[in-house]
Amino acid sequence: MANTVYSGRGFSDWEIGDVDVLFDGELFHLFHLIIPNHDYIAHAISKDGINWERTKNAIHVGDPGEWDDDMLWTMHTTFCSETNLWRMFYTGLCLKEHGAVQRVGCAVSEDLYFWTKDESFEPIESTGPFYESVSDNPRGWLSFRDPFYFNDSDEEYLLVSARCSEGSISRRGCTGLLKNIDGEWKHQSPLVSPGVYDDMECPCVLKVNKRYYLIASIREDRKVRYWYSKDLNGPYKTHASNTLLPQGNFAGRILQRGDKILVFSFFFVDQDPDGRRALPPPRELKVGENNTLYVSSYSGWDTLRTAEIHLNHLELFCQFLDNKSASVRLDDETLYLKTDYENEFFTCSSFESNYIWEGELSLKKPGKCGLILNLGEDGSGYFISLDVVNGFAQLRAWGVNEDDPREDYIFRTLQSNHFTIDPRMTYTFKLINYGSYIEFSLNDRVILSLVDYTYTSGELGVYCSCTEVALRDSSINLLRAPSEDYLA
Repeated sequence: MANTVYSGRGFSDWEIGDVDVLFDGELFHLFHLIIPNHDYIAHAISKDGINWERTKNAIHVGDPGEWDDDMLWTMHTTFCSETNLWRMFYTGLCLKEHGAVQRVGCAVSEDLYFWTKDESFEPIESTGPFYESVSDNPRGWLSFRDPFYFNDSDEEYLLVSARCSEGSISRRGCTGLLKNIDGEWKHQSPLVSPGVYDDMECPCVLKVNKRYYLIASIREDRKVRYWYSKDLNGPYKTHASNTLLPQGNFAGRILQRGDKILVFSFFFVDQDPDGRRALPPPRELKVGENNTLYVSSYSGWDTLRTAEIHLNHLELFCQFLDNKSASVRLDDETLYLKTDYENEFFTCSSFESNYIWEGELSLKKPGKCGLILNLGEDGSGYFISLDVVNGFAQLRAWGVNEDDPREDYIFRTLQSNHFTIDPRMTYTFKLINYGSYIEFSLNDRVILSLVDYTYTSGELGVYCSCTEVALRDSSINLLRAPSEDYLA
């Protein structure tokens, strides 16, 4: 089962919801929702942050009549030094309100495996004047969920996905803030209220280089976005583009491990919010120029490398389309792939879907070019299109559609993103194909990151039209195959 990523596999094969990840000892601990029932919070462990093994479930819905007897939603787990216990803040819904009111409760554990709900913790609900309340609930369901604990200068805070008490009904989504004052969680004014979103889901905050960064997932476009400020309480600013993870990645949560900050999320397969979901591997969060955030490839991939194959050999590449104007030449350890007109696919031998391909790619002149993976004998596969003039990358599933002879092709853009243009048209690249996970980076920045199940194996290579592509320091690193438990 090579074409796999973790999905909380069960009857539907797609049971994973919002995620929360921490690291303790030598293990990553993943807590996540179970979709669609929301009847318990699952727990999985991992040594590498990529392959997961299910273990004892954390908490279940309450007994009938309790405040959380309907569903459990997103959680956040941290260690409390005062009590020497792990503390999980989580979202609960109750049956008598038909699940229309969300509240935040708490559970505790000594070892992360055995959990007890904290009966002394009074569930927190949304109230005025800052937020909508049970009596002021225009939509008929009250957002107050996805808690995130943050300690800033020994002051304790909770962030929640909430709704402002004023404004256009569909645009009240905000990041709510609570502060622990003398042992009681007091509602504060919203941390961020853009005035344009229905909800800001799974908020989290971190402090880097004396600045605060708020990360939240937006339901309207299914992207993970961010804001920044010099002060925890704001005001928070944004950039012309504040997308942290490309479309389809959702419920982004951060994990500080040593000097690295990891970003975990789940992925909407086929960009369908009501369809299949899977857990991609983490990415590393970094700070760029002008207070920008971006993600790069996870350094933990190095632990999975098994063998390296250098691709600076002419005999490794062949022409798929037999374009008479195409040519391949080797000059000073650099491969040059060229077409004077029309297209050519320069392909390598087949690989299993577990490898990292990296190197440097440059163009002599603007033209159509990109990378190919999982290319079959009929020309079906994934094509990463690189527009180096406009700085635009697209990953397409492009191939034969045997079900419809009148439209006998598949041509779907699975994900797209912008990248910074290099006037020299030279880029370092990294392409990860691990099971059904595809990740593509340019100049250390992850541009594309998604899960797809259309094509499972085949050749990889470069395609170009009316240009010449140079490949330098190009190599394939084979990876150990994914584990097969709880995979889709």
